[in-house]
Amino acid sequence: MALVLAIQHWRHYLLGKRFVVMTDHRSLTSLLKQRIATPDQQHWMRKLMGYEFEIR
Repeated sequence: MALVLAIQHWRHYLLGKRFVVMTDHRSLTSLLKQRIATPDQQHWMRKLMGYEFEIR
């Protein structure tokens, strides 16, 4: 997932800061609202934990 890779790449700047991810990708905008059903989804969400962000 490109979002996870980008956040990990810029983690030194993003950790401890609130930021907004701007996207027109419909599935990303509902990422944090949907039920996490698969092991792959759990894996990606674990990588995003610890960051304070909003997806718009």
